[in-house]
Amino acid sequence: MLPRPAISPPVIDDAPAAARAASKAGAHQQAVDAFETVMPHAERMPVLERADLLDDDAWELHIAYRSFEAIQVGEEPIKLREEVGELANWPDLAARIP
Repeated sequence: MLPRPAISPPVIDDAPAAARAASKAGAHQQAVDAFETVMPHAERMPVLERADLLDDDAWELHIAYRSFEAIQVGEEPIKLREEVGELANWPDLAARIP
């Protein structure tokens, strides 16, 4: 994994954890909100970390009945993983599909 840039907004560290905690607690709209907070900064994250973030965001959008957005967001992590030759967790992601 590549190191983070020397200067990273706290949102890169805090918002993904807050979103995942909200999701685990069943607070899906709060999870979506937290993911939306970090997305403008996601390009500064390492590729695989960003792919995981996008996967989680797509899932939360799906749960929030924002299907069109979920599909759009969900395509990006696949592209990112293909670019770096890393599709190792594909079975885990495919298990989320209802």
